Amino acid sequence: MDREYHPLPIRELGDGAGYRRPIQAQAARVTRESPALEVMTDLLRSSPATIRPQAPIEGANHYMISRGVRLLLVVDERDAVLGVVTATDVLGEKSMRVAQELGRRRGELGVGDIMTPARQVEVLALADVEAARVGHVLETLARAGRGVYEGQLQPPRAGRWHVVLEQGDWRLTGDWTLPSAGGLTLGARAALPAAGAGYSREGKQ
Repeated sequence: MDREYHPLPIRELGDGAGYRRPIQAQAARVTRESPALEVMTDLLRSSPATIRPQAPIEGANHYMISRGVRLLLVVDERDAVLGVVTATDVLGEKSMRVAQELGRRRGELGVGDIMTPARQVEVLALADVEAARVGHVLETLARAGRGVYEGQLQPPRAGRWHVVLEQGDWRLTGDWTLPSAGGLTLGARAALPAAGAGYSREGKQ
């Protein structure tokens, strides 16, 4: 017997309607003992930010700002990953150097001109990350010489401060309590991946 299907009611969308995006719950508090996956983006639950190699680099910068990320996957028409481009690639000296090498103006460069090719992108095996803690990731980055930060902070007054430090494509966040308004010297061997770093349980970066 064939099933009878009834039409669903249709309504007007109306003004000011929004739409839902994939979300991933943020870890309440991250420590070195937190699971490593808590500081990474699950690409099965959050859409990766991608861009084509022909896109202008300024467009890549605006897109990263709109998505709140600092790294884009560069893909072709079949969604094969060709490489990655970061905010540092776009805004740093690399874009100026490449423009000089190619004899172009910086604004004429495309993402493909400054991206890091996939063959040069270093990755971690998902199986290793699933069994790891944040401390393992920090030590891995430290031994690879990534995200080193040293600096002096001068908060305007004593108290508890939430600090975000960025260098290149890596970010370190933390809470510090200052007993006085004096400066705070920080030294970090490594930092957590910035927004944009991700993983997929299907093994696709």
